[in-house]
Amino acid sequence: MGAVLERRIYFIRGHKVMLDRDLARLYGVKTKELNKAVKRNPGRFPEDFMFKLSPVEAAPCAWTGPPKPGFALKLKARAI
Repeated sequence: MGAVLERRIYFIRGHKVMLDRDLARLYGVKTKELNKAVKRNPGRFPEDFMFKLSPVEAAPCAWTGPPKPGFALKLKARAI
């Protein structure tokens, strides 16, 4: 599972990020539902937690076909 996750982490705008579609798949929800949950609960996430990708930024992340600019979610280490 670790290798699969590592392939879904990208370095964009100086941050390690996962795409919304990959994180949604990891949690077993639709991408649209994940994005709604983040927008509905802004107090649970830092202001810069998610940003919209440009078509140029999305191109290297495309699996097949033309890239669809989605959202990137910053990965931050958290101490437990």
